[in-house]
Amino acid sequence: MEKSGDRAGGGASLLVVADYDAVNHQLTNARLSDGTPISIGEIDRIAAVGSAVS
Repeated sequence: MEKSGDRAGGGASLLVVADYDAVNHQLTNARLSDGTPISIGEIDRIAAVGSAVS
């Protein structure tokens, strides 16, 4: 995670890597940059919490 000093509270960035399934037009195999799997639901939850704080 990368610290962002220009935001109140410090902030952070989260890098998520995913594959794009061109046939089904959707993201698949979401994972953190170290290969740890992460569900789309968890990404959505983190984004919702982050947007509420901003």
